[in-house]
Amino acid sequence: MRDKFVRYSIFFLLVVTVATVGGCDKKERKNPFEDRNGTETALTQELAASHRSPLSSDAENYILHTSDEEIRLVSDMDGAVVDPETPDKLLCLAIVRSDSLPAVAQLPYLSDLQERFDTLLRCIVLLVDPDIDDTALATLREKAPKLTFAYGKETIRFVVTVTEALQYLHRIPVPMLLIYADGTLRKAYKTAVPYEMLEHDIATMIHKGETP
Repeated sequence: MRDKFVRYSIFFLLVVTVATVGGCDKKERKNPFEDRNGTETALTQELAASHRSPLSSDAENYILHTSDEEIRLVSDMDGAVVDPETPDKLLCLAIVRSDSLPAVAQLPYLSDLQERFDTLLRCIVLLVDPDIDDTALATLREKAPKLTFAYGKETIRFVVTVTEALQYLHRIPVPMLLIYADGTLRKAYKTAVPYEMLEHDIATMIHKGETP
């Protein structure tokens, strides 16, 4: 009888020990899982935030006519501008009128920089002429063969949206050069810019402080 009692006691102690260890084991496994899951969630949110579009909900698509093909730019009333085709490139917008000598004189410089930084830069000339004939357009393209020239009513409408965000409500400065990175305006030149300054600024933005 005593031996039977001892055997039952030992069996009971074993059951309690296994249950206790198993419960502790489950508890120990639970916390690291929750921490890891929480970390992964936070990391996912951080990555999502870093790739969030700078455009606000009122962003609008603009289909601009060029002599080669139509291009699409997206802008909002806060002044963000994105080129969906090349979102990772520095976007340079040159606001030009074909009868402005300082504006036209700057185009070959921009063409050279476009050729030099072709994989990292997208430079688009926005012509604000109410009308421009084929001869004048051909002359501009000959002076700056690496640039994309956009013109027409939709281009002017896009320029008005962009410049209104910069508080130019009545008169658009020409020439004007706007440089965007990740949709955000980084540089705004309201007059013709010397080649050396433009080269330095673009190279600095591209290489994050390293001169070319």
